[in-house]
Amino acid sequence: MNQKQSILLGILQTLDFDKYVSLCDELLIINKLDLVSELADQSKRYGYWTGVYAEAKKYKTTLEDELTVYVSKEKKEFREANKGAIKKLTANDIQAHAESTATYSQLKKNLVDASYKVDLVKGLLDAMSQRNGMLIQLSANNREEAKLING
Repeated sequence: MNQKQSILLGILQTLDFDKYVSLCDELLIINKLDLVSELADQSKRYGYWTGVYAEAKKYKTTLEDELTVYVSKEKKEFREANKGAIKKLTANDIQAHAESTATYSQLKKNLVDASYKVDLVKGLLDAMSQRNGMLIQLSANNREEAKLING
């Protein structure tokens, strides 16, 4: 893993709203005096953050799978432990038991946090797409101004 990958994955792991706002301020600024460099860097920046988005989604999917497996195992164990019970357990009873455990709560919290990070990175990508449109428009405006000046 190279240094850029480590930095990007580190940002993803610690991403919160404050860091998101700072990233927006840092990544979305446009230097109107050097639009050529800005346009050249745009696709690279977008590419990096698309990779971060993919990593965030992969992690979220892993957590979804972990939660599903946990609930299935917990339901099965609870059903087996209560086979001889006088009252027959309903599907709701079994589901409620699985969702009432501390492990379920922690897995669910982890999933919510991962979903939040996916949403933040997606928001950053959307903003970068808007930035790209602004760069193209500013570049076109500069060309038009140059035509007017140069006659």
